[in-house]
Amino acid sequence: MQKTSLKGTILLYNVKGTSYERQLKILLVRLGFRMKTIEPDMYKQPLGYLAGLKEFSATEVQVNSAELFTEPMMVFHGLSNMHLDSLLKELRKAGIRIPLKAVLTQHNILWDSIVLYKELSEEHEKFKEIEALNETLKK
Repeated sequence: MQKTSLKGTILLYNVKGTSYERQLKILLVRLGFRMKTIEPDMYKQPLGYLAGLKEFSATEVQVNSAELFTEPMMVFHGLSNMHLDSLLKELRKAGIRIPLKAVLTQHNILWDSIVLYKELSEEHEKFKEIEALNETLKK
């Protein structure tokens, strides 16, 4: 049997216990992605560390329970544009909806998960406002 080369890493937040958890993990394995579940006690670690980049190390910062979030979130690292497009298409096809998604970049690699979550949440709210405005204008 030929070994599949991994196409990148997906950091998963708050998918445990969801209706789509098993389906999502099967999909990611089938498509050849490495996945890592990020637990709340890891939220203050740099994203680069969580993605397994050797030049990053763990921090000693403790997570404040007031900063925890429960919405599902995905962070993509090391995916080509083609693999990312393919994954997003398969997620839509499977009906798996996780609005908070990000690609690990040089801009956010030092952020922790809480900072990223806040940024994505604000962005998502703005998109929802724009969609609502567009719907109003269509009427």
